[in-house]
Amino acid sequence: MHHKLFDLGVFTVEPAEHRIVFSQRAISGGRGMSGALQFHGQPIHAPQHGDLRPAPEFLAWNTKNVFKTPARQVMLSESIPRLTG
Repeated sequence: MHHKLFDLGVFTVEPAEHRIVFSQRAISGGRGMSGALQFHGQPIHAPQHGDLRPAPEFLAWNTKNVFKTPARQVMLSESIPRLTG
């Protein structure tokens, strides 16, 4: 996933579940979005070293201040177990 899309508010990462959530404003078809929407509702991959996980307070800040609301709905069939480890 391209970090620039995160910086532009196209998607965010839920602080509690570590799932990728896309904005309803994100539309597929553009070069950067061609396959990105397939990750909607999916958990991020945990880094090998636990100290490198994104801090929940920074993810919350991004969701509140950068993410382009409203979020796309995550269907129950897309529900993935929480990031562990």
